[in-house]
Amino acid sequence: MDGKRKDILSLAPVTAPLLVALVLILLSLSGKLLEGRRSDDNIFLLISVIQLIVFIFPCVLYYFIKGRKLSTPMFVSAVKPGQFLFLLFAFLAMITGTILIKFFYFTETGAAPTDVNFFISGVQNAENTSMLEIIVAFVLVPAVCEEFVFRGFLCSEYDRYGVICSIIMNALFFGFLHFNFMKLAVYLFAGAVLTLLLYTTRSVFSVIIAHFVYNLFC
Repeated sequence: MDGKRKDILSLAPVTAPLLVALVLILLSLSGKLLEGRRSDDNIFLLISVIQLIVFIFPCVLYYFIKGRKLSTPMFVSAVKPGQFLFLLFAFLAMITGTILIKFFYFTETGAAPTDVNFFISGVQNAENTSMLEIIVAFVLVPAVCEEFVFRGFLCSEYDRYGVICSIIMNALFFGFLHFNFMKLAVYLFAGAVLTLLLYTTRSVFSVIIAHFVYNLFC
């Protein structure tokens, strides 16, 4: 019985949602931390560190709980020059898809979906804001951290169940991560495109680049 229980707990459909749930819990708690910050704290540095902890710590914990072995290896090969065309296609697909989804949402509701992000709301009144701080906190760090979790760990866990299953689960988890049901369709679409890019290039670094450029554009 204990052996069967361990086998069940080692399956990605059981363990992977727990990883995402832990990230979601830490994200919600981090909002409370930002509310209680001192006025002289560097908000951009604080947000960057919080995101690193929120995304990386659960993955490290998850990795050791599973005996330092994921279901399948992570796709960590270098990006080849010929693959940058796929990065361009993925970027254009996310941009055009986002515009179309927002357009249909507007035609149906008469209002455009808005962003709900307590990280952004925490810096609305920040003084002496530099573009570099904004790019690091809201473009670079999210791209690296989110792709490390979703296209890194989660794709490695669901890969054994097939590409379609991996794409669907990654899109769902990626969509619900952002706490924004008004833009859920946007995040579902972006998550599916990024997962497709991962399987096309076999490199998580290519997905990080595409995600970074998309965030920068937005």
